[in-house]
Amino acid sequence: VAHLAVLRYAQRDRLRSALQAAGIGTDIHYPVLDCDQPGWQALPWRALPLPVSRQACAQVLSLPLYPELRDTEITQICEVLQHTLTV
Repeated sequence: VAHLAVLRYAQRDRLRSALQAAGIGTDIHYPVLDCDQPGWQALPWRALPLPVSRQACAQVLSLPLYPELRDTEITQICEVLQHTLTV
């Protein structure tokens, strides 16, 4: 069962602002890599550069996804996405 609708977009903040302006809430799940968490500081792989993972942390955005989401809300989300991603 899917519980997150996550997309990756290079201009995440612009997309998030457009969704917010339309009254659509978003979230950023996992904004920090596990290896960058304070509890992981002593582990040897903390020093790895992980460029793709770090880039993803700056680009992922979670869209609304829950059972009570109405068709009209889904349509609105899709319209904002379509407009923002094609501009």
